[in-house]
Amino acid sequence: MTGKNKTIELKKSISVSGEETSRLEMQEPKLKDREIFAHLKPGIDGSQVSTGDMLDLSYKAACKLCNLTPPEADSLGMEDALKVAEAAMGFFVET
Repeated sequence: MTGKNKTIELKKSISVSGEETSRLEMQEPKLKDREIFAHLKPGIDGSQVSTGDMLDLSYKAACKLCNLTPPEADSLGMEDALKVAEAAMGFFVET
């Protein structure tokens, strides 16, 4: 893993480029990726982000930051989709 990229372990494997995988590599977002997060307007504790907003974030992040095709992103289960959203939002939290 290079830079601030993240590895996401999936609960259920998906087919990516014709091969089964149970992990995704998410690249660190850049300013050019801002549209992934543009619709989010969370409160201080994040409580105002709806489930729909989180799923939209998951889809956009899976396609743009994990380099999945739209059909590949659509094949993610809900639990794994929320892991993608959490990983994407995690770039805004210092660890």
